[in-house]
Amino acid sequence: MATIIEQIIAIDSDAQKRLDEAASYKDVCEREIEQTTRALTEQKRKVIDETLEKTQQEESKKAQQTQHEILRRHDEAVSDLVKRYESQKDAVIEDLFQRVIQ
Repeated sequence: MATIIEQIIAIDSDAQKRLDEAASYKDVCEREIEQTTRALTEQKRKVIDETLEKTQQEESKKAQQTQHEILRRHDEAVSDLVKRYESQKDAVIEDLFQRVIQ
């Protein structure tokens, strides 16, 4: 009878040891998963930040190019208006003068 009780105690002790090992392994696995998740998240965050920075630079460059083009066209339009005014101002002044006198 004592041997049966000793065997049961030994089996129980072995089972408890295995449960402790399993719990320890579970903890290790959870820590590894957490570390891996943090590393992957950080890696993805860096990629996203780099992509965002590159996109912002490209869009800023496009905006500057568009702004320069608009300013160039504006300057051309003003220059064209000044030239047209200079070429027609004497005729316009004469026409106005004649209309006022008559």
